[in-house]
Amino acid sequence: MLLSDAILKGCEIRPQCYQSLIQAQFETQYPYELIGFRSCVIGAAYEGVFGKLPLTYDPITHGFESEEAYTTYDQLKTIFPILEEKFAIVIPGHPDCLSFEGEIRTHGLTLYTYLVCLNDSRRWTREQIAAWVKYVVEGQPMIPED
Repeated sequence: MLLSDAILKGCEIRPQCYQSLIQAQFETQYPYELIGFRSCVIGAAYEGVFGKLPLTYDPITHGFESEEAYTTYDQLKTIFPILEEKFAIVIPGHPDCLSFEGEIRTHGLTLYTYLVCLNDSRRWTREQIAAWVKYVVEGQPMIPED
């Protein structure tokens, strides 16, 4: 399975969140009942490969526990070692793509860093990120060939 395929498969499991691997989702009006969980692009990739992350919700602390949540990235990089590879990809407006002098950096960042930035800072949808990974990183065509 390709990373882009894992992300897309994970998108079908939960809605998107930002700044967190998994986030609790509550009703917008009192009594603010838990209605489910959301995942970021890394969470979607994980769940696309391994299935739903088992979560236990604590209504008193409004937190949740998952033993697997602490090892998701380690498990993902064994399946997709490309997450640790460095790429010199320029994303317009990406603050880490430019040096202090405004020149494009050529040392590159890990793919993981790009994915987190596109999800959390640029607010791309996980589907957009999967398409970007498919085209830019995996070298696949954006539109399936006939």
